[in-house]
Amino acid sequence: KRMAGERRPTFGNRGQAPRQDGRSFGGPRRRPGERERGRPVSAAHVEELRSLVEYLAQSLVDEPEEVRVTQSRRPDRLVFRLKVQDSDMGRVIGKEGRIASALRNVLRAAATRYDTAAQLEIG
Repeated sequence: KRMAGERRPTFGNRGQAPRQDGRSFGGPRRRPGERERGRPVSAAHVEELRSLVEYLAQSLVDEPEEVRVTQSRRPDRLVFRLKVQDSDMGRVIGKEGRIASALRNVLRAAATRYDTAAQLEIG
């Protein structure tokens, strides 16, 4: 029987006593998008992610030659900005933003391959 204030062991620490510093036993805590210092993303990887977004957007729109993808770097993530014609904006966003959400998810998943975070801005 547990005493008042005593916590049940959780699945993550397999019944071990909780650590005094509040961290889990799984290793150092990092927020999503935080990277270890000294491991920058190479220009080739950034270009690969940019071309992925461009390819996906060109396959959705009526005027693929008007698709523009630019990238910039923030300290914690890569930011890609997608620009299309106003007439094609609805095709890229989709009903209730579902296609835009899918594009963001694909970019985010591809960026994890290079241990970085990526964000897609459409506009």
